[in-house]
Amino acid sequence: MRALLGTLIAVMLLLIVAAPPLAWSVRQMPGVALASALAAGASLAVAWWARRRRLPLELTTLLLLPPAAAWGLGEGLGLFARVACWDAIAHTVAGLAIGALATPFLLAHLRPDARRRRGMALLGAVGIAALAGALWEAGEWTSDTLLGSRTLGNAADTVADLVCDVAGALAGGGAAFVAGSRLPELHRRRLALPFRALARGQ
Repeated sequence: MRALLGTLIAVMLLLIVAAPPLAWSVRQMPGVALASALAAGASLAVAWWARRRRLPLELTTLLLLPPAAAWGLGEGLGLFARVACWDAIAHTVAGLAIGALATPFLLAHLRPDARRRRGMALLGAVGIAALAGALWEAGEWTSDTLLGSRTLGNAADTVADLVCDVAGALAGGGAAFVAGSRLPELHRRRLALPFRALARGQ
């Protein structure tokens, strides 16, 4: 499992880092190339931080999934232009990762005797995903305005993106709950380790 996750992380980082030169030389989109370079730098910083903190590979995979889908595949390989629904897929993947990360994290920080702990944790994760989606749209507007990247759609597209963010967060949070309650004890302990590490910041 570690070998598989390590390979997946390496492939995602390769896609993210390759996005700027691909957008510049192959697709002739300098604005997208510059925005992709900023995303690649941020992703490398996240990967370095995760390694320095010795976060489990499961967490690193979840952290890198959104930029890999949006920038590595979407911009670098041009799937935003080639696949009509790729924008929705990228936002759903981002929400899924946020939900899978934030729900157990929030649950670990709620008081054990708090009522409706799971509902509160899931609602918090959905709120975080919605906020992240709104910031993403603001980032697209900024990138388009300053870099000429032409990534922001119309109002209907923006609303659809936010819906995908929230739906993905619900799915990710629900999956975290199911994994924590339905799997055999050995696998539950295995899946809980990354989230405990995130909660402790180790």
